Amino acid sequence: MTTKCGKIKKVAYEAIAECVTDVLGVLLAPVKTVGPDTVLQFAGITLDSVRREARLPDQKLQKCHMLLHNFYKRRSLAKRTLVFNRFTKSYLSSY
Repeated sequence: MTTKCGKIKKVAYEAIAECVTDVLGVLLAPVKTVGPDTVLQFAGITLDSVRREARLPDQKLQKCHMLLHNFYKRRSLAKRTLVFNRFTKSYLSSY
């Protein structure tokens, strides 16, 4: 029963997407378009509208914790160091 319902939702979504394209002139790339869902992946972050959460994968979360821990250990931090480390991937990959 759920597969039939899923197919109906997919057909309905495709019809709506086609209407948006025709009426508004907005082009929608099928590869980049996701059907109605409460959980969405964007830029490596899981966005959940039901739980009202944004979740990071464990690896990214560990890198953030390590970065923050290293900054908390310092007595002072120059803005130049912070900006440099923010844009340098080698800093994060070294941990």
